[in-house]
Amino acid sequence: MSANTLSDVAEEGKVKNVAEEGKVKKVADEKVKNIDNEKVKEITDQSEKVQEMVKRMQEEAMQISELTLMQKDYISEVSTYIKRILILLPFSIQVGLATIGNTQTKAKAFLNKDANIIVTNEAGEATSTPLTELEPDISMAVLADAMPKIEEGLKIKRERMQEETGRLEQLATQMESVYQTLQEDRNMPLELDKKPKKPVMNAPS
Repeated sequence: MSANTLSDVAEEGKVKNVAEEGKVKKVADEKVKNIDNEKVKEITDQSEKVQEMVKRMQEEAMQISELTLMQKDYISEVSTYIKRILILLPFSIQVGLATIGNTQTKAKAFLNKDANIIVTNEAGEATSTPLTELEPDISMAVLADAMPKIEEGLKIKRERMQEETGRLEQLATQMESVYQTLQEDRNMPLELDKKPKKPVMNAPS
């Protein structure tokens, strides 16, 4: 082989190697590009998921806020009716300390006629908290504890009123009889008025 031929072959080999290297580099660049694209897509997907979760959290927070206001309104309404009912009873309603989260062993808690929770300790000191200022779950626990006692109190009052009503009914019947007797005396015939009257006896001196 001549020197020119060897030179041409070497040159051709160089060109071929360069071409191969170019292909390899291109493939490597494509792989890097694909990896970068996948990372970008993954980050984008994660970002979209986070944004979607934040959106749902905002909706939940709005509903919680609305429900909190509704609960306060309903508790206020219930408290108004509790006041009107308890005014019929001659006593406050005792409730369990556990319902208001109190752990004092010798304390007592009552629901009074103003719909306040009164807590007294062993020293006789008392604190007052309106039912409307308690957390909704605590207010509900207090009402669940108090309702059976309110119902029993109303039952006792109704039974007493039934007894009083019976006595009043009997008294009304007796008074009607007295009235009818007086009316009969007033309507007596005139002939009876002409009968001699018995002398009035003076009391002995």
